Amino acid sequence: MAPKFSFFSNLLIFGALFFLIGFVASFNEVINPFLRSFFDLSYSNASLIQFSFFITYLFLAMPSGYVIRKYGHMKIIYLGLFFLLLGCVSIIFVSSLNLFWPFLVSILFIAFGSCMVIVSSNSYVSFSNSASHLTIANSFYMIGTSLGPLFIGNILFSSDKSELILLQFPYSMVSLMIILAVALLLKTKPKEPLGGILKTNTKSDNWVNTRLVLGSVAVFLYVGVEVSAARYMVDFFTLPHLEASITTNTASKFLSLYWFIMLIGRLTLVPFLKNKNTFRFLMISGIFGILIVFFVSFSSGITALISVVLLGLANAIMFPSIFHIALRDSSGSKSLGSGLLMTSVIGGAIFPIAQGYFADLFSLQSSYLLMLISYIYIVIYASTFR
Repeated sequence: MAPKFSFFSNLLIFGALFFLIGFVASFNEVINPFLRSFFDLSYSNASLIQFSFFITYLFLAMPSGYVIRKYGHMKIIYLGLFFLLLGCVSIIFVSSLNLFWPFLVSILFIAFGSCMVIVSSNSYVSFSNSASHLTIANSFYMIGTSLGPLFIGNILFSSDKSELILLQFPYSMVSLMIILAVALLLKTKPKEPLGGILKTNTKSDNWVNTRLVLGSVAVFLYVGVEVSAARYMVDFFTLPHLEASITTNTASKFLSLYWFIMLIGRLTLVPFLKNKNTFRFLMISGIFGILIVFFVSFSSGITALISVVLLGLANAIMFPSIFHIALRDSSGSKSLGSGLLMTSVIGGAIFPIAQGYFADLFSLQSSYLLMLISYIYIVIYASTFR
């Protein structure tokens, strides 16, 4: 029999994994404007980086859930770290080619690995049946996303020269971090939670329910907003008509502030995410997001800049709250439910491209109105299943 689940005994291990994925994933929002400028791409074409990263969840999240169910979480995590390392090493090599499409292939490998690690880690932590535990674990992801833009932004935008070879150092450092993560896992050997592996084929399991399906839609829309807000933040801060006189390097630091505000909001609200409070705070967050979108779209100057950063506060507890609410009735099939929810992360692939088309057609500032769809749906979801 598998040992009883102990979240806190494995906090450091899974916290390190969440941090690693958040750190490398946040690179996309910084290299996006860097590559857009280098290759002279449109907003929508540059968003193919986010598309390449998140579209993999459509094809890998559910299969990962099935494999986890049969073979356990750790095998998928090791495989994910292998693909993550492969993608980082490939970027080191393709940075000397001066071509855009090889970067998309490398991002795909990184996405393969990220998807496997995130699905497995979220599923593992979900066995604690606590929204606060999911929030704590995902907070390590937010720490990674807060530090990542600072790290790579200083490397790419502090130099007077715009060269793709500048990408080699940050991805070399991530490769080293992956090797250290594997060493940590081999040394500690985390145990499977009770019920984490099902020895029999239970095809008749009724693991799909309305709460889970509608929750997957909420995840799709939420991740789309989160990724789009980060994706266009550097471009938004450097818009001429805002008259902020902010450089690209400084804008990347505000991107870190966006993630940091999300982190602080998440950690602050952890003690309150229990029972009905989870639904209540999710609803309040959605309403706050609606108000902020109007400020971003129709204000100017410092008000617009502060508002776009405050989207991080609106998004702070949405993912773990939706995840917890959606999985409440999944019983022993949490790995499959987690896989379905992580499939919906493809919102991060679709939404930025949709906003990019609106930005190309109208303006970047007005394109933020598209986010209203997401926040309104999340408010309805939270009020329906409270």
